[in-house]
Amino acid sequence: MAKKKDLSAHGRKTIIELRNKGKKATEIQAESFPGFDYYEILKVVRKDGRTTALGTIKKITNRCKRISGRLNTERRAEIAQEIEKLSKDLYGMLKTTSEQLDQVTEIHRQMRKVLD
Repeated sequence: MAKKKDLSAHGRKTIIELRNKGKKATEIQAESFPGFDYYEILKVVRKDGRTTALGTIKKITNRCKRISGRLNTERRAEIAQEIEKLSKDLYGMLKTTSEQLDQVTEIHRQMRKVLD
């Protein structure tokens, strides 16, 4: 287990950016912050409060399973609202990822043009 170190504000920002690009906490720790303990990375990810697309999909799936159970009308409505919010969050993540992919594609196109 790595020594416990303090992450700088820049380090925390980098972790959140990597997570928003779809990296798992284990990948972030192993590839970008090997000198830090996995749980320090995870703490930064959780403190940010947002989940990854995969985490959001799992939440939606679990909420859908619960809604089909024996719940009162009020609780079903609460869960339906939560599912709607999670779906919008997932759409936002997809939109951001799509924009990043477009940027990478454009850079790649420009590089090929220069190299050809």
